[in-house]
Amino acid sequence: MNPLMNPVITEEQFLKLAHTCDSLLQGKDTPVELIAVPWFHIINEVPFLLSEYSDTITALSDDRDLRYELESVYSDIKRAHKRTYEYARLVKDLIRSITEYREYKHKIGLDEKVGRVDVLIVSLLLSGDHLRKQEDFYVGNLQSALHDRGISSIRVLRNYTGYKLKELNHKSDLDDPPASLILPDQTSFREEISYVKRCLKARALLRRLAESKSFKFESRLYKKAADHVVKRQTIKNMRLHSQIEKLCRRFKPSILITLYEGHAWERCVWHAGRMIYPDVFCVGYQHVIFRKLSHSVKRSLTPNSQYDPDLILTVGDITKNILDNSKELYGIPTLTYGTHRRNNHNNISGTPQRMPVFLVLPEGVESESLYLFEFAIQCARILSDVKFILRTHPVLPFERLRPKLKNVRLLPDNIEVSLNGAIEEDFSRASSLIYRGSSTVLYAILEGLKPYYIARENELNFDPIYQLGVWRENVYSVDELVCKFKSDQTENDISRIRKWREAVDYCDKYVMPIKSDAIDKMLALSKSLP
Repeated sequence: MNPLMNPVITEEQFLKLAHTCDSLLQGKDTPVELIAVPWFHIINEVPFLLSEYSDTITALSDDRDLRYELESVYSDIKRAHKRTYEYARLVKDLIRSITEYREYKHKIGLDEKVGRVDVLIVSLLLSGDHLRKQEDFYVGNLQSALHDRGISSIRVLRNYTGYKLKELNHKSDLDDPPASLILPDQTSFREEISYVKRCLKARALLRRLAESKSFKFESRLYKKAADHVVKRQTIKNMRLHSQIEKLCRRFKPSILITLYEGHAWERCVWHAGRMIYPDVFCVGYQHVIFRKLSHSVKRSLTPNSQYDPDLILTVGDITKNILDNSKELYGIPTLTYGTHRRNNHNNISGTPQRMPVFLVLPEGVESESLYLFEFAIQCARILSDVKFILRTHPVLPFERLRPKLKNVRLLPDNIEVSLNGAIEEDFSRASSLIYRGSSTVLYAILEGLKPYYIARENELNFDPIYQLGVWRENVYSVDELVCKFKSDQTENDISRIRKWREAVDYCDKYVMPIKSDAIDKMLALSKSLP
């Protein structure tokens, strides 16, 4: 099987890492350039995210000073290579700012006839196909709901498609698209140079802090963090900060809404809005699923911080309760909003599926996809009378993964690669689910599937439904999965239905259909609306 190169870390070490980063972010004089560094915002314990901190985690044990110093020599060589590559990318971006910004410049605003708007929504564009849909990938039909209430809005999209802006302009075929614009990938050359200069200044600040710290771990962490400041992603967040300032000055919104997943860029959006209008009502939409150690979504950047939302909308009551009980949020109010991805026609009144078919559902991460697919192929060779459907994330087509699957020349006959667009079609053809970090497990349970979480030794469990004590199976090996699957096939219907309905009740509260009255409550809380 394809081993995942993940750091071994304990929960205590994870929390020490997170709180040390927070101590810097929450400082009174911390500049926006450091808030914009994604590396400082510890999201959760998902392995591919923690891999960014692998060499820092090595330094957490005080009894490994000698080893740390020896490893530092090798790490310095690797970092020098990475810095060279990163600086080359930055130079490329600076050149693009000269050659491409002119054609982007007119896209930063809408038609000059568009005046003030009530609500500015900042979301992500993950695929060009999403431009052909009326609803947003994250906030759904929020713009239509606001329009029905006489509230004007504009949706601002960050481009994560891999296409250039001029290519995306031809992908929308809607006759009446919602008012929206895609943010340019560049600003002017002068602005791009200023971002780099500010990052270099922030890096120098971190290095001075590293020298002044008496605790070895803090000193080491700041030194490592300095390598993550002058990076494309940090500059991208600073560019976003500048763009949101311009848009708020242009459209004068009363409410500023963006996602609430714990990322640095979200903090930049709210801060930028308040730099122009201190009284703008900032809203975060918690669309991400929580893990046991989800961190950055559960803490404020100090009470009444300009980087925090005034209100957090949640996908359900369970995440609302988790946030309400998070003391480090300092009482930021929450409101259950729901999600447009929750179908009202889920199979919650029926019975769980029983057919001998597994759906294999990884996240959109190459290492995780390879690990789960290789695991499933091993299972398929043992359970020859059971079908396994491999479904890739939209950002990772299977043909890109196939050459990297180890010891797999031909897929077994009972393996199928899903070609379905709608995941509901695959749900209807399966009775069991193999997963690790995918939040889609919640919707799979609602459709009657039984989930099998594939755990690994010496790894923090990052199961998105870790709180669920029934129906879900935790397995460490192929043999254990085979054994538990065969046991489930012989379990009586009454017992299976009872466990499934308990799991459905949990999922039903976790991801809820949109509550239209939540929009009215949000508008009522915003005192800045005329």
